[in-house]
Amino acid sequence: MSDFVYFATAPHGAEDLLVEELRVLGIEAKARSGGAGFTGELAAGLQAALWLRTASKLLLELGELAAADGDALYASARALDWTAHLERGATFAVQASGTGTIDNSHFAALRVKDAIVDQLRERWGERPDVDTQSPDLWLRVHLRGPVAKLSLDLGGEGL
Repeated sequence: MSDFVYFATAPHGAEDLLVEELRVLGIEAKARSGGAGFTGELAAGLQAALWLRTASKLLLELGELAAADGDALYASARALDWTAHLERGATFAVQASGTGTIDNSHFAALRVKDAIVDQLRERWGERPDVDTQSPDLWLRVHLRGPVAKLSLDLGGEGL
């Protein structure tokens, strides 16, 4: 099985402590601003989600989206196969953060949500449900210039 790319978030200043926690779990990680990145099989991500104490969130990176403007973000999000991540009847929510050429994170979250809804409505013949309180699938979009990193939040509200 191929490796997945993970990012565990932590309070600023706690990145080295998080890397040490991951090392104790047998996971090689690199400190980055606001957390630590690592690669591994699904088992490594599950182990991290279960045992990390410093991390606030554990994100499974899906990739980068074009985010020069709202239309580019919508098109790149809609191009992904959402049936691989969301099954019929499941709920989802999108949260965005960061700064980029799109200067409104709420707008960015809505554009990604619209892309998912439109694609799945076309495939399934029905609209998937959004639940911003307790969704089955949390998606995180982090804006950075003309791109946005898209991730699955493996812990939901927090670890």
